Amino acid sequence: MIAKIAPFFLIATLSPLPAATVDTAYSQTLSAAAGSPSYAWSVTSGALPAGLTLSSTGTVSGTPTAAGSFNFTVQVKDSTGATTSAALALTVNPVFSPLSIATVSPLLSGYVNGAYSQTFVATGGAQPYAWSVIFGALPAGLTLSSGGAITGTPSAPGAFSFTVQVLDSNSATTARTFALTIISVAGSLARVGVLPQFAAGAGYTTTVYVTNTSAAPVPVRLIIRGDNGSTTLSVPTALTVTQQGDTETGITATTLDRVLNPYTTLAIAGGQGQAVNVQGWVDVLATTAVSGFAVFTRATTGLTSGGAGFVTPWEGTVPLQTQLSASTITLPFDNTTPSYAAPGTQFTTGIAIGSLTGGSITARFYDVNGNQLGTPQTFTLGTLEHTALMVNSPATASPIGQDWSFTNHFQGVVQFTGPALIGLGLRASPYGTLTTVPATLQ
Repeated sequence: MIAKIAPFFLIATLSPLPAATVDTAYSQTLSAAAGSPSYAWSVTSGALPAGLTLSSTGTVSGTPTAAGSFNFTVQVKDSTGATTSAALALTVNPVFSPLSIATVSPLLSGYVNGAYSQTFVATGGAQPYAWSVIFGALPAGLTLSSGGAITGTPSAPGAFSFTVQVLDSNSATTARTFALTIISVAGSLARVGVLPQFAAGAGYTTTVYVTNTSAAPVPVRLIIRGDNGSTTLSVPTALTVTQQGDTETGITATTLDRVLNPYTTLAIAGGQGQAVNVQGWVDVLATTAVSGFAVFTRATTGLTSGGAGFVTPWEGTVPLQTQLSASTITLPFDNTTPSYAAPGTQFTTGIAIGSLTGGSITARFYDVNGNQLGTPQTFTLGTLEHTALMVNSPATASPIGQDWSFTNHFQGVVQFTGPALIGLGLRASPYGTLTTVPATLQ
């Protein structure tokens, strides 16, 4: 027998159905029009969300157990045997915790004419979020994006208070009042130190720590420079910046302006998860002296400890260089094979060196008895340029194209002379560990 299809018989319920929520009881009754009651309902294709059923009387009910978007076709048959169908959609939302603002007040301080950036963080609710200022005003020069980032360059000092609201995609809102202080800068920022090496990517990470040891706020500017001295790295590097409980990730700016409150520390890390290695150095500018150091880490990723090819992570630490007019850097080196090491392995010593003014640099090598090794090696770096290499590098592996392999299997010192030198040394052992080599600046 062929079922009759009434020409005006239809399902009156429109798609999509009202949304459901995981673990929350749901009920929605479907309706038909122009048919002859009573009706019998069924699902003919697709499937309802897990936990929901369609009764023969047309009620979708139950407690959904999984979030998602679901599409299905329902059919209704009236008392004459006529049928009609409709495709319906139903979204099951995950369980949302209450919307709240996780960022706390006061916000990080800023300084006049220093680039400012801080991003609000919300939890709960349904993303995406939309942020706005609903009371008060941001400092002149700053704006709040709908994504929650306060950015800009403040133009006047002061203590500011304003209320920020976040709106989620379910139209839920919450608000919080924040304080933000912008300080003035007495005089101008000047170079107070450098960290002569920054290596990021291909298993290498560098974390820079800068600390204000004074009882007053200090404006600082950190500039991550490439080997050519510019503020553009050869490979864009995402930084993680942590200060006073605030952590921001994915920052690609190479110039960071911050205010260090008394006895606080700013940490900047780069290289995590980056495939390609990039190197440079860090310029530290401030209105007064600060302290700091850098931690260099190398960890092979994707290998299990104890598995084939695993390399034990290692790290080395060097302090902030505050001697900025050195014309000589003396670095001990060790390119020997220790008695306890496997044949063919050896220590290697690396040097990172740059010049703040640019010029000719000469390297002289001496063994432990004071005998000169090889001949003096001269190379040139431009203003703010930098390079890093192993002391025993052959010309094919040297960024300056010089063959220093004559230092293989020797211990001794290498002395660099040139204008306004910056530098540090690191030594790698045959077992993959790294230690800092003290460099003497004069």
